[in-house]
Amino acid sequence: MSFFPLLVGTAVLAVAVALFSKMTFDENGNLPKLNPRDEAKLQKRLKEIDDSEQYALVATVNGWYPCLHSGRATCYLKIGEVWKYGVTSKGKFGRYTAAFLIKNRVSYIVQFKGNIS
Repeated sequence: MSFFPLLVGTAVLAVAVALFSKMTFDENGNLPKLNPRDEAKLQKRLKEIDDSEQYALVATVNGWYPCLHSGRATCYLKIGEVWKYGVTSKGKFGRYTAAFLIKNRVSYIVQFKGNIS
């Protein structure tokens, strides 16, 4: 007789108990809700989404730039052309250092600020 089915059953039960222990219920015992720690993490992330921005890194000089997406090694950009688009909740200097922007000859331009969801 194999102990494998018993082992699998025990593992499934352990996972179910672990997941169930993270859930809390309302005062009636009906509706599951997040425990306070997970609720705080969720609220923090939702606030970050509300405070996010879409940006473009644009060329500050005419010249050859590393190509990020096409598989080519470099691409030629004129001043004002977009090198990269992105989204961040950290702001300009939370995402890039001044040294990075200078070294790569790009400027950080916010295109949209607000809720990105």
